[in-house]
Amino acid sequence: MGKYFGEHKSRGVLLFFGGLAFGVCPSVKAQECLTLNGGFESSTAIDNWNADKTPAAASEFLAWRIVTAGDTATGFFGGAPYAGIRFVQNGFDGDAGLTYDLWQEVSIPANPPVIVLEWADHVQWMMSVVFCNPCFESREYEVTIQPEGGGEPLAILYQLTLDPLTTGNTGWVFHEVDLLALIPQIRGTTVRLNWHQYIPETDTGPGQLDVDAVCLRVTPPSGEGEGEGEGEGEGEGEGEGEGEGEGEGAIIWVDAAYNGNEDGSETRPYNTFIEGVSHVIPGGVLRIHAGAYAGAIRITKAVRLEAVDGVAQVGAAGAR
Repeated sequence: MGKYFGEHKSRGVLLFFGGLAFGVCPSVKAQECLTLNGGFESSTAIDNWNADKTPAAASEFLAWRIVTAGDTATGFFGGAPYAGIRFVQNGFDGDAGLTYDLWQEVSIPANPPVIVLEWADHVQWMMSVVFCNPCFESREYEVTIQPEGGGEPLAILYQLTLDPLTTGNTGWVFHEVDLLALIPQIRGTTVRLNWHQYIPETDTGPGQLDVDAVCLRVTPPSGEGEGEGEGEGEGEGEGEGEGEGEGEGAIIWVDAAYNGNEDGSETRPYNTFIEGVSHVIPGGVLRIHAGAYAGAIRITKAVRLEAVDGVAQVGAAGAR
């Protein structure tokens, strides 16, 4: 079974808007996701991530890759995204002594009061007697925080041991770990977020790891990033109270019916809700055209949601 370290929360589902028709959503305390492309939605390449194996020439069944919802060739056991339309996947079986690593380095601000790593994973394996010739050693999966450049972990966040002669399917599990509780000195440093697997024996049966919804989330110090406006002019009293942000990403457009080059502008909107959320800045506005949008999503920054031209439904089954 899996082991957790420090303050850790896990659950099987994220927050769904599930059929909710919305106009304006109130702002919440601004939070920033420091990981890049943590939902693996940017393209069919593993943008902003590094995928390694050792030894480099070892055989494997499935190299790290991006899988899109509806893909009929998703690996040993199939799969579907935890959120959005894409996730990252590999198959961990092959030569003895093979290791897989998926990692990204992130710079932490100097003084955030909250630093939390969130991710979802799904592990499936079939180490049955049919495949063991024989097998005696367990496979290991762990999520760690390493220093910049790699090396001995600063903290192990989660471990899962897959014993010989077992089969299993965890389903999607969402994890949330308080990094300050484990690594108080993490502020102001650059760290490596690492998803690691070790296969000590060959021919012990297929296995598969899916990862999605990765976010290293920080909350700015009190008074920063709240998105609150101030009143202007004599006798006017208080202002609007909702800052819309300035500059690139202040207003992002989303339209499920759009097909073409996307940049989030009114004329070239993103066509998925999760892309819009990923690109809008804290204090910004997300304008969503009427339609049905797929996926589960957690919004962790102050954002104003505005439906355009009718009802926008997020979390609709079979939607884009």
